[in-house]
Amino acid sequence: MNDLCRNAKLIEDEIDKKMLELCKFSSGYSSNVATKRSNEELTNDREIISGIQKDIETCHSHLQSINEQMATSTLPSHVKQRHGEILQNFLLEYRRLRSSLQDKMERNKLFSHVDYSSKNTNGSSLLNRQNEVLMKLFSFFIH
Repeated sequence: MNDLCRNAKLIEDEIDKKMLELCKFSSGYSSNVATKRSNEELTNDREIISGIQKDIETCHSHLQSINEQMATSTLPSHVKQRHGEILQNFLLEYRRLRSSLQDKMERNKLFSHVDYSSKNTNGSSLLNRQNEVLMKLFSFFIH
């Protein structure tokens, strides 16, 4: 039975590391939104994110399996309950983080075609750029 707890702890640590990696990537991604990024860089970002997400989902699956084995074991109920709570917390946090990152990626996609250069900074040019952004956002929510 100690093997189940040890394996659960190892997987929980792995999920924690992957979640931290995804969180750091998400933070860096939001700071890169303001800079022009090439399609190749954006594709590479998506591949990295996808890989991290697959790793996290695989770990969640393994941890779920271990928790199911614990449920039928002779481990104390508080140990079973705690590992179940840890899994639920990881799942909740992962969904929140994944949603936040998807929102950032969508926002970046929407604004990627808007030219914010300072070539022409008169009021009408700024107003035109703001209108362009608003129209893109409006069309995004309509479709």
